[in-house]
Amino acid sequence: MPEDIKPPFLPITSVEKVTILRETRLDRLGKLTIAELKQLNTLLPHPTDKILTTDRKPELLDKVTAQINAEADYVVVLNYLKENDLGTKIHELTAVFPKLTLNQRKLLTRHGYLPIVGTENVHRYGKDLAVPFYDYFAAAKLVDHQKQFDELLKYLRQADKSTPAYQKKAATAKRKREAAKQAHTAYMAEYRQFLEQFPGGQQRALMDLAFWTANLNHLAKTPREGGNQNEYYDMKNHALAAFQHAASPLVHTSFYRPKGADRTDVDLCEAHYEDYAEQRSVSGGYYPVMAFYFRNQKEIQRCPKCHVTTEKDYYSLYYTVVGTAEAHFSFHTPASIGEPIFGSPKRYAMVYHEENEGGSFRFGRGMEVGELPVIGGKKVILAYFRGALQMLNNLECDR
Repeated sequence: MPEDIKPPFLPITSVEKVTILRETRLDRLGKLTIAELKQLNTLLPHPTDKILTTDRKPELLDKVTAQINAEADYVVVLNYLKENDLGTKIHELTAVFPKLTLNQRKLLTRHGYLPIVGTENVHRYGKDLAVPFYDYFAAAKLVDHQKQFDELLKYLRQADKSTPAYQKKAATAKRKREAAKQAHTAYMAEYRQFLEQFPGGQQRALMDLAFWTANLNHLAKTPREGGNQNEYYDMKNHALAAFQHAASPLVHTSFYRPKGADRTDVDLCEAHYEDYAEQRSVSGGYYPVMAFYFRNQKEIQRCPKCHVTTEKDYYSLYYTVVGTAEAHFSFHTPASIGEPIFGSPKRYAMVYHEENEGGSFRFGRGMEVGELPVIGGKKVILAYFRGALQMLNNLECDR
């Protein structure tokens, strides 16, 4: 970094910390209880005996801060604040700097502007985390220089760029970007080669849309990539409707009805619920309401106060295949969503499928880690999908 470029201000020094402790009433010390102030007094090299005879907090605070006149005394106070988790917490920093990010905090810590003096263990997002808290005095200096804060961050980023560690990291990131670009180029070449298998017109338009609908379907099943999953599934349904409307020999639809395809909901009356609760207590284990219902099905159905509703084919699916035996894509659609698109299940041959075991989805899959960058990202999938759908719809309108 050029020598004529200087930071707007330097990290806090030990001398500055001693001055702060000696000449000001620190907010941190001011928040200590009388008992804590007395304890801190006893830790200092030259404790004042008289301080133990009064319970007036302002006087206690005055006497404690008056004793802090050397670096050794500062170390005692700093250790006390650290051991009692009295450093500056993250939420206190963000109250002054609302846009402060984790990376910015790390940057400040790396360059000595925000030293970590300890951590507190918290349980968040289902995990045990060690959350840092920072040197109070360093944070106080940052607050005093709020107007220069953005300038400081800019300087530190530039300083980082001149370090061997940053340059190594940047070189690694560049190699990854170049590798991803090459992989994407190869992927798109394979995609175009795939389309060349089909003559122009409707066939190619169908396969183009099927290709990108499959990618969209994988994306919809990948919550970690963000986006609106419901929107993706709606777009998929528009594609399925276009396949159906095309009436092409490349499009085949069948119907999958698993064992137990219907969904039954039971609302027990008070008397039957008491019977269920008693049997559950006797069983001493897991005893779902539906198990009780199936054991007493006729009786509960005759009961005028119990309510039983059944949704036919709740777990059934329409199954659409687009393509040939050598090159095709397949899609499953829940019966309730597919019926407006495909019509009555009675129109289609029945098909049997082995469902996924232990996975997140009965059929299909999400994106593998690293797969989306090779394809080109969400924007590429959405743009090519919309273009392919428009192309097929335009062809159908011209027929």
